[in-house]
Amino acid sequence: NPVTYRNQSNYFMSLPGTSYLAAADSLNSLYDADTAITVEAWVYVDSLYESVRPIVHKGLSYTLGLTGVGNRPYAQLNNGSLLLIANSSIQLRRWTHIAFSYSGSSAWMALYIDGKENIRQNFNPGAILVSNDSLQIGRSELNVTLNGKVDEVRISRFAKDEASVARYMHTSMDNLNSTQFTIPFVSFGFEGNTRDNVTQSKILKASFFLNFLVT
Repeated sequence: NPVTYRNQSNYFMSLPGTSYLAAADSLNSLYDADTAITVEAWVYVDSLYESVRPIVHKGLSYTLGLTGVGNRPYAQLNNGSLLLIANSSIQLRRWTHIAFSYSGSSAWMALYIDGKENIRQNFNPGAILVSNDSLQIGRSELNVTLNGKVDEVRISRFAKDEASVARYMHTSMDNLNSTQFTIPFVSFGFEGNTRDNVTQSKILKASFFLNFLVT
């Protein structure tokens, strides 16, 4: 089972490589995206992987993960038809912020490491596949799992640029100003509270957590 650990004043989720967190999909779910998305997470790993490892994964729609070549972050959309791999690896035994953004209308995708744009690529304009797959943190539907620690997972239905990623990467989701964004997003902080849709300043209560499957 994934375990929530406390480090000083911060909580995070520890994944030993045999467990994951999953949230069932629903109609018009905030986990789905249409023409734009940003997926972010803080990640801590102890060793190099020999194959790809998912951090945030939603079936055919999107994945943020690490490759088996030097733990380089990667992002893929639409069952891998859009793929972007970072030029740099993340450091071992150090918390690293990883994010990717995609704009279907402007036709670009970018990867960010610690708030800095690492790579950007232009693609043909297009929408993101909407699937009924569950959102999974630390696992893919192929049962590939992550061995490491994860915190502050954020999925936004708009494409953030470098300045926006860097500005908010150190800001706790529970401290976000409710007027900052006009488009909803969902976040997982493992602090005991989960905030979705900052525009409504809404803290989800226990009923939200009943929708999660923890194995």
